[in-house]
Amino acid sequence: MLVVPSSKRTSTKVWESLQPLLPSRGADCDYWWDFTGLHLAYLIDAAGYSIERQYEALLFHYHRVVPYLGPAPASDGTFLWQTVNTIQGPPVEYSWKWNTATSLPEIRYTFEAVDGCSGSPKDPLNQAPSWDMLYHIAHAYPSVDLAWTNHFLATLFDHDRHRYAKEQADDQITTTILVAAEFVERGLNVKVYFKSRQLGMRDVPIQVYKDAISQICPASAPATVLYDFLDNDPEGQLLKPAILGLDCIPAPLSRIKLYFRTSHVCFSTIRTIMTLNNRKPVSPAQIERLRTLLAAVTGLPLDYPDESDWPINPRFEDLVRKSSAKVPLVYPACGFYFDIMSARKYPNVKIQVPLYVYGQEEKELANGVAQWMCEEGRGEFADRFLKVLPRLGDRGTAHGADATKGPCANGTLEGLQRGLQSYLSVMFTDDGELEVTTYLVPVLSETPWVV
Repeated sequence: MLVVPSSKRTSTKVWESLQPLLPSRGADCDYWWDFTGLHLAYLIDAAGYSIERQYEALLFHYHRVVPYLGPAPASDGTFLWQTVNTIQGPPVEYSWKWNTATSLPEIRYTFEAVDGCSGSPKDPLNQAPSWDMLYHIAHAYPSVDLAWTNHFLATLFDHDRHRYAKEQADDQITTTILVAAEFVERGLNVKVYFKSRQLGMRDVPIQVYKDAISQICPASAPATVLYDFLDNDPEGQLLKPAILGLDCIPAPLSRIKLYFRTSHVCFSTIRTIMTLNNRKPVSPAQIERLRTLLAAVTGLPLDYPDESDWPINPRFEDLVRKSSAKVPLVYPACGFYFDIMSARKYPNVKIQVPLYVYGQEEKELANGVAQWMCEEGRGEFADRFLKVLPRLGDRGTAHGADATKGPCANGTLEGLQRGLQSYLSVMFTDDGELEVTTYLVPVLSETPWVV
């Protein structure tokens, strides 16, 4: 087991230097800046970002994102609009893309823009604030291109707010658009994710996504391979479409990613989907490294039968079984995405494991992934990752002076908030590596699993 290095610092130097320079912009903005800004500061510092890049990331967050995070939660912890990307409903999820032997970690966060009209008859799908935010980001960053964003807003949704508002009144409408900001070596990347919503449909069929894609780009080799798998393979036929994602860059360079979920989870299913049932060549060594990583995450033995479904954690079973339209990402299932617009012959495939369903307790989970990284020769940032996790229990001054520190303020992993580590994603890379990302959700209360 790795030992978490202790630290007396309660924030970062960049965060401290910015605090007296950034004026208050009202209670809601101040809440989200004190809460999410502090978390972002911890993450980019732990990931080894230069001082200049830390300033860039935090100022981008302060000016371009925080004003769009909506009203602060009510005194009982509820939100005007509950984002389904996180179980408790806050509009932000962070991610830590693990370093390789030749690259540093990368920090990204995904969020849903919210305003006072979100979910109302004026904006029943809650899309207006995201579009307004993206427009202002594109105006400030010429590299951000919204052509495909506009196209999919026009094709993945119907155009009758009155009927959408009626469905919203029937408690059927959930998140339909998410935005991500990714801070990489070459600068800022902006991504958009759409969950199609068609009037009268609870589950939108894959053909809706296919038709929208075909209108703007010819069939690619990766798309052809994926569609064959979806149409003709028994495991592919079980996949349910969930989300379409894209990069906000000029069309020839952008990726289109189709996200699906599977109805059952065992290693045999995962191997079949990750290789598109042998349509995509993957080395046996990569398969076995995936097996050892998933064992570290789930706590299952390495010889757990490939054909046996993974057990659901008893502590989350009630939450999973009671899944509803308002929490559609809480399923006894794994997610997968397929990049179908690359110049490759085959799509990149990524698995997303919901850790609140299949992962170990927080301490064992964090140590398991960090130890796997060390064994793979990628452990340079393992201690930093373990050190920053407790800091995500810090709440700045957003919840009052008596709630500034989370239960792990002593810098250990004891008492980590349950549900802090939400997902683990893995993708096979062309150089034989595994691209691994840990997704993290902010801690808002002492009972994050009460929905």
